[in-house]
Amino acid sequence: MKNAVWIWAVCSFAATGARAEPVSETWGGKGKYTHPGTLEVVSTGAVPRVVFDLSALPAKAKVHHASLFCPGGQPRQPIQILAVDKVGPDGKCSYAGQPLELEAPLYRSFNATEAVRRWAAAPARNAGLAAVSFPGSLTGCWLAIRYDGKAQDLPPQVEGLRAIHHDGQTFLVWKELPAFRPPAKEILWMTRMSGRATEVADAPGESVKGYPRAAAVRLKTLRDLQGLAVRDKPIGQWARAMPPFVRLREVPTVSYRVYRHSQRITAANLQEAELLGEVDALCAYQDGFINIDSHGEYYAPREHGDSILPTWSVAEGKPVLPGEAYYVHTPKAGGNFYYAVTAVQDGTENAARITDANSTAEAVAEAPAGPQPVLQFVTVNKTRYGNASATEHWYAYWLAPPFANLPDNRPRRVVMAIPDPYQPPGPMFVGTHAGMGPGWKVDNIQSAYLHIEQDISYGGDLCYHEGRATLRSFEQSRVDYFSDRYVTRMIEWALGRWKVDRSRITSHVGSHYGIRHPELFPILWFGPYEVDYDQKWNPAYGSLFGRLGPPELSRTVDGHRAWDVFNIAWYLAQDPGKDIPFWVHDVGGKESGHAVEYGWQDDARGLAALREARQPHVAHWGGGVISREIRDGLQNMSWTGSVPALSNCSLDASPGNGDPADGDPWGQINGFLFWDSQTVLDEKDRWAMTVYLTRDCFGDSCSVDLTPRHCRQLKPKPGQKFKWTNTSLETGEVVQSGDAAADKWGLVTLRQVIVTKGRNRFVIERQ
Repeated sequence: MKNAVWIWAVCSFAATGARAEPVSETWGGKGKYTHPGTLEVVSTGAVPRVVFDLSALPAKAKVHHASLFCPGGQPRQPIQILAVDKVGPDGKCSYAGQPLELEAPLYRSFNATEAVRRWAAAPARNAGLAAVSFPGSLTGCWLAIRYDGKAQDLPPQVEGLRAIHHDGQTFLVWKELPAFRPPAKEILWMTRMSGRATEVADAPGESVKGYPRAAAVRLKTLRDLQGLAVRDKPIGQWARAMPPFVRLREVPTVSYRVYRHSQRITAANLQEAELLGEVDALCAYQDGFINIDSHGEYYAPREHGDSILPTWSVAEGKPVLPGEAYYVHTPKAGGNFYYAVTAVQDGTENAARITDANSTAEAVAEAPAGPQPVLQFVTVNKTRYGNASATEHWYAYWLAPPFANLPDNRPRRVVMAIPDPYQPPGPMFVGTHAGMGPGWKVDNIQSAYLHIEQDISYGGDLCYHEGRATLRSFEQSRVDYFSDRYVTRMIEWALGRWKVDRSRITSHVGSHYGIRHPELFPILWFGPYEVDYDQKWNPAYGSLFGRLGPPELSRTVDGHRAWDVFNIAWYLAQDPGKDIPFWVHDVGGKESGHAVEYGWQDDARGLAALREARQPHVAHWGGGVISREIRDGLQNMSWTGSVPALSNCSLDASPGNGDPADGDPWGQINGFLFWDSQTVLDEKDRWAMTVYLTRDCFGDSCSVDLTPRHCRQLKPKPGQKFKWTNTSLETGEVVQSGDAAADKWGLVTLRQVIVTKGRNRFVIERQ
């Protein structure tokens, strides 16, 4: 970051001579296109066709590129669109060439260049494009053509383009078109972010802790630029939906296209440049900070017009100013490259005016590196408990492959909150959130808090289809672990930046992510609206189709049925010998509170799977309780040693089979069994641990299965034999002994050993 240098476009360069100008226009049906009303959908015949009236295209125009854009989500089968050569009397089509190919990197359009070139050379041959296989509505299709001609009715052009490269990413910033620049008097500078109590100033300067202020506007300023009214009037007292937008004035539809080339970009070589992407106007504002007023948690929601919305910063102390837009590119390899940005208004691109204002005069030196979160601002707020202050470091992280299937110009927020009483290296709490605005960031004043905005809200932090948000079919691609890589990346980044005791990390992350990462999380603690054993049984079920695809089609990159990976019982059954974090099931009743939303069906099955796989866990539901000694001990433990997996305890209640009417309405599992973590022995040939019932247990003794877990030295191989003893520390007598063999998973289990309040010392030795 210290070596980041702005590259400004400073030298003028324009097309000269008699060369035809580059023209970039669109054809479509209803909507804001250069040539609206030029789309006809022909439904007669065996296959529907889309036919564009290209009479506005100059005769024999030199067509550089044409793209067919189609509406709709990710399809089940591959889309097949072919250029029609002829239509017979019976309505059957003969085709010219192969099916149109999807265009990388976004896969939202098809390359129609050859078809349009044929039509430009011989307009009478324009029989359209046949949708041999297409699940969406053809009326929403539109055509973008770039050709040589006479540019006219062009929109204003981008100004003030500048570029900065750091940490493997190139950040471009430019002035928006004049219609999207707020009045100078409405530009604010945030001195402290605190939700509705956010403090602002009229000029840049220092904020809390000496950090630079962030640029911002109020929500009512943004809505005015959008031509919309602030949604500050609820639909009704008991309505849960946000009020609809009300348009106050018409605003042009504007976006910006970003190009990259190994040579200086001009109008003459624009068609040779790589089109990286396109962003909408007003993309610089963090609308996640809109304050929503409501009655209670849900009712009569409405926007607060005075909400302070900071802009994104592309480097520490370098905000995108109100009235500017930006784009972030993550190059796959290093090199020197030039950039240009053009304006698109109501379907017409200004591709003819490439000057010093919108094209970099110097190459940007790009070096491959792992992208890093970018500091946005620092603020100080009170902790939720403990009456202390916490310093919150707010970052933005721009996703790109391999941490996402597509580059995303809307970053995810990452917040590291450090309470004043924190003593490094200390414990850290990690949480993932569907959205992240102002609010409590610290509960326990002795712990650091890392908050990570999810890449997909309520997506489970694990995986999704590589064709998500594209037109690549579920058959053509696979489910990949993008979310897993992203969350892991953010945690490792935080661990490398702050002094944290890795043995004392607790979390609220997606259970399907967390269970796969015992190297990061020694313990997972799930509350009533957090535990998720099988996503088919919770509110996220509906989104599985969109994230993964149809269950009979979707496969992961490692060959599994994609829906199975969101079933913890399935995951545990694949390899019971694989360790997981210590699992705490801390929920309410079977049919009350959030259990009504999430369902009890998968809870009972998940608890059974933990028992069968002999994984370390403790659970309670309904009015059942976990001993206070265990709660405090788990929260304060340094997880550096082996832990016991306790199963089939004689004091356990029965969660049933998943039907809320089956089993005990309330109860606990292992809720009074604990161990002395200070006296654990874990050696190559010997393991020992003291296990006991807590003082508040309703029984004096119990029988339970005991399996050593998280062993660092004792690594049994299948079939190896061991001898064991159970010694009462209260009497000093050996109360049980025997032999045991490691099973095919390498697990050694002592069946139905006796544990008392007087404490029992278990010793396992290799024979």
